[in-house]
Amino acid sequence: MLKKRLTKIAALCIASTLLLAGCSSGSTKSSPNPDSEKDSAAAAPIVLKFSDVNAEQSPAGIFCLKFKELVEERTEGRVQIENYFGGTLTANNIEGTQTGIADLSQHDVSEVTDLCAALSILEAPFLFDSEEELFKVTAPESPIMDRLNEELSGTGVRLLATYSWGNQNLLTTSKPVYCEEDLKGMKIRVIPSQIFMETMSAMGATPSPMGWSEVVTSLITKMIDGTGMCGGCRLLVGGETKFACVDGPEFDGHLVDFDAAMERAALYKDFEREADCNLLRQEVQD
Repeated sequence: MLKKRLTKIAALCIASTLLLAGCSSGSTKSSPNPDSEKDSAAAAPIVLKFSDVNAEQSPAGIFCLKFKELVEERTEGRVQIENYFGGTLTANNIEGTQTGIADLSQHDVSEVTDLCAALSILEAPFLFDSEEELFKVTAPESPIMDRLNEELSGTGVRLLATYSWGNQNLLTTSKPVYCEEDLKGMKIRVIPSQIFMETMSAMGATPSPMGWSEVVTSLITKMIDGTGMCGGCRLLVGGETKFACVDGPEFDGHLVDFDAAMERAALYKDFEREADCNLLRQEVQD
């Protein structure tokens, strides 16, 4: 019997994002002094380009900024990160990192399983009981990470780290869902991933794989009955729950419950202060 809540229907809600690095050396900034070319070449910082399709102030963008801060701090400036947001460097695919246009990029698991089928295990439903388990499994020194990077050998990329997007939510247009039985007969959008489709089928729904760009139109036209969501943009507007990615992004500011939004934003502050992701615990090697 499944004991996890329905909001944890898929493991991608816990292991949602992978940080991958291209197998290139990056670029170096040249010195304006030609007389000390040898010394300046040794001292020139390594510059790595980090590409992301999200906005700078999104959770994914904040990760990029923190990664830049930690890398430059711990290498004492010997490695510098240039962040490119909003898809300004590469699109939301791994090819840009494989070909060296970007040195670093972050992706959902389903976007890179063609390179390494074993990565799909991170999408398995009900796989992790907690984020601590996720971080233990995907710690840089773990044997599982070694195995994954062995399988990625020859693809032009290497898996560096993972981080969590929190629990997955389910947005529906016709009725609330409290248990698996409520899903029967409903057409639910899932990301184009076999394990997500099979999970939704096993719980009684009809999976409808599609990209996010099609979701809002499909919900409005009733082509689908619901979709999985992270819930990070949830707000109370006029006493009703709204999602900025579906109902917004603009709302009447007089109707937004800012007290509830601020309370919700601060809900995990104590946990965040006590817990570190893998990135914060690891020293960057020279």
